[in-house]
Amino acid sequence: MKKLITAILGALFPLAISAREADINAVTVRLDSLYNAVLNAPGARVCNVKFTGSDGSKAPGGFRWQRGLGKGWTQGLRISLPGVSPSRAAEFDTFFREIGRDNFVIRYNDHCSATLVEPLNTIYIYDYDSADSCLSFLKASTTGEICVPKVWPRVDSLDATLHDPLAFASRRELALLGLSRLWAGVKRNFAFMERVKVDWDSLYVANMAPVAQAADNGDDERTGELLQLMAAKLVDGHTYVYGYDRRKCHTPLSTVILDGRVYVDKVLSPVLEEQGIRRGMELVSVNGIPVVEYGQRRVMPYISSSTPQWSEHATFNGYNLLAAKKGETMRMTFRNGKKCLEAEYTPDGNFRPNSPRAIEFSMLKNHVGLLRINNFMDADFREQFDNIYPAILKTRALIIDLRGNEGGNSGNGDHILRHLSSDTIKTGAWTSPAYIPAFASWSMEQPVHHGAGNTLAPVTDRPVYDRPAVLLVDGGTFSAAEDFTAAFRGMGRGKIVGTPTAGSTGNGVRIVLIPGVAYANICSKHDVAPDGTEFVGIGIKPDIEIRETYGSFFGSEGSPVGNAALSLLR
Repeated sequence: MKKLITAILGALFPLAISAREADINAVTVRLDSLYNAVLNAPGARVCNVKFTGSDGSKAPGGFRWQRGLGKGWTQGLRISLPGVSPSRAAEFDTFFREIGRDNFVIRYNDHCSATLVEPLNTIYIYDYDSADSCLSFLKASTTGEICVPKVWPRVDSLDATLHDPLAFASRRELALLGLSRLWAGVKRNFAFMERVKVDWDSLYVANMAPVAQAADNGDDERTGELLQLMAAKLVDGHTYVYGYDRRKCHTPLSTVILDGRVYVDKVLSPVLEEQGIRRGMELVSVNGIPVVEYGQRRVMPYISSSTPQWSEHATFNGYNLLAAKKGETMRMTFRNGKKCLEAEYTPDGNFRPNSPRAIEFSMLKNHVGLLRINNFMDADFREQFDNIYPAILKTRALIIDLRGNEGGNSGNGDHILRHLSSDTIKTGAWTSPAYIPAFASWSMEQPVHHGAGNTLAPVTDRPVYDRPAVLLVDGGTFSAAEDFTAAFRGMGRGKIVGTPTAGSTGNGVRIVLIPGVAYANICSKHDVAPDGTEFVGIGIKPDIEIRETYGSFFGSEGSPVGNAALSLLR
C-alpha cells in the first residue's frame, strides 16, 4: 500500500510543481489526476455524498467550505483510503500547497486542505486522520452554492437547510429587501459615516424605483450593479457589493496607465497576437470611446474607492478595464508609433488571470536584495518568507517592493515586520461604531469603541535583519499592504519611495443582501497609523515621490523608483 501511494504521488508531483505557471485548466487536470489515482488505489472505499444548507446548528462543528445559504445539493464521491502513513499524508499537504500558487487554497492544518475550482463550482478536499491512518478525499460539485460540513469524512448526507422566510417572496420583494439590507447594514456598521457626502436616506429612496424595475425585468445583474453603484457613493475601498458580476469575463490583455495614457502590459491570447497586438502599444479607444473616458464612464463608477489613486489603479491597471459580459465583443484601437491598429476580442469565460506567487526574491548589484511582495494572501505565505529569509540575511541592504500589492492577511505582513527590528513594533490604534439602544431612548450620542494598537515582538529563533531597508509603494498598495507600510514608517525602519498608497484598510462586515445574487462587505473599522496619522481616504505619502515612465516600464531605461531606492541605500 505505501509503495503504491508513493508511486502515485511521485509521478504526480513534477506535474504539480509545473502548475505554478499553468492556468486553471491545468490545475484541474492535476487535481483530477491525484483524485483518480487515490480512487483506483487498492483498499479505497468509495461513497456517494451530498450536503446542503448553511444552518450551523444542523451541521455538527460547522462547515469546512460554505457559500451563501448553501443552496442546492453539493454532491460527489468521497474516497476513504486506510493505511496511509503520516509521511505519505504530508505529501498530499505539499501537493495542495503547490497548486495554491495558481488557485486559492485553504490550508486548515497540516492534514487538511481544500480548493474550489470556481469555473466548475467543484471543490476538492483531503483530510487525514492520524488516529486511524485513514485519508479521506472528496470531489464534489453543485449547480447552487458550495456546502461541505466539517463532518464530511464520516457523514454521507446532511441537510442543513435554514428555515427560509423568503421562500415565497417575489423577485421584486427580494430586490427591495436587498436594498434595505444595504441601507441598514451601512447605517449600523460603517466606520466612516461622518465622512459621507451624500444623504444616505435620500440615496436609498432614489434607488427604490430603479431596483424594482430591474427586478421586474428579471435582470439580477442590473440589480446588483445598482446596489454596487450605491455602495460606491460611500467613497470607501472596503465597502462594496459583490456576487452579481459572475457573468463578467476577463479579456486576456492587461493594461497599465502611465502619465495619463493607457498601454498594453500583457497579451495572453494568440487571437490578439495574430491581430498584431504587442506589449507596449498604446490603447487608444474601446468600443469607439476614448480609453480614459471609457474607463471613467464604464468601469470607475462601480469601483468602491477611498482615493483618486486607487480609482485610477483599479480601473486602468490589470484586467478590470476590458472585462465584459460573456459573448460581448470588445472593439479596441491601438497606436504603435504613428500607426493605428484595430482589433477585437469576444471573451468566452475560459480565461482566468494567473496570480503570481506572493513573494519573489532576487539579488541586485552590490549585494542589495529585492523582496517583491505581490500579496499577503497565499496560504503558505509565512513558509515562503521563511524559505528565502536565509538569502535575505546575506544581503547588505534590502528593497521591499509593495507596488500593486492589494493586501490580504495583515498577520502575514506582521510576520515579516518582526524580522526587521530588534525593538518592539507598534501597530496603529483603531475605532469602530458602537450602539447602545438605551442611549437612543435618552437621545444621547452613541459611543465609539476605541481599540489600542497592538505590539509585535521581534523574532527570537533567528537573527533579526538590521541592515538598511527601503520600501516601494504606489496607488495599488492597498489594505494589508498599507497596514505594513504604516507600521514600517512607524518603526523608522527606512525611507518610503514611490507614489501615495491607495488609502483604504479596515475589517468588513459581510451581509447577505439578496441570497444567491448580491452580498455586501461593509468597513467597520477605522485604522490610523501608529503615530496617529490619518491615511484612510488620503493614502500614505512616500518620503520621496517619484513615478515610473513609459521608458522605465517598457524600455531599457532604469526605473526612477528603483534608482532612487538604490541611491538611498548607498
